Amino acid sequence: MTNIMRICIVKLLFAASNFVIPFSALFVSKRYDFDASELATMVTILAVSYLAGNLAGGFLGDKIQSRSLLLLFSFFSVLAMMIGSSGFPATVTFSAISVFSIMAGAANPVLSNYLSNSVNESNRESAFGNLYLANNVGIAIVFIVGGFLLGRGPQYPLYFLQC
Repeated sequence: MTNIMRICIVKLLFAASNFVIPFSALFVSKRYDFDASELATMVTILAVSYLAGNLAGGFLGDKIQSRSLLLLFSFFSVLAMMIGSSGFPATVTFSAISVFSIMAGAANPVLSNYLSNSVNESNRESAFGNLYLANNVGIAIVFIVGGFLLGRGPQYPLYFLQC
């Protein structure tokens, strides 16, 4: 398998794993009985966290080796997901989801930088086309899986993430 295909598969997985961010806000609000204003605050903070992570990832991607950053962001994402799905109090759960949002945002520009450094000029256009195709497929999967899990009730996704 070529390096470009591996990167595209990673992008698909990153895009698909981003369903944790918006759907987790809904799951957490149902689990802890948050009202609409608390849910709106959560979603806003998660969006800002994702943006802050995106900016940090773009900055760090120029300074540190992309592969090392991706491994670091992936490790902290998994750790934050495990903490967020463990049934801790709402503050801990929301903090873990916020850390995941930051790591997910930071991974996007680093992944693009990694792809850019992995290909030569002649196939850069097709490589980025594949990267964004993988992103769109991942987003489509997000809505299918997220909608299914949300329809099952708030306890099911939390159980699903703990397994």
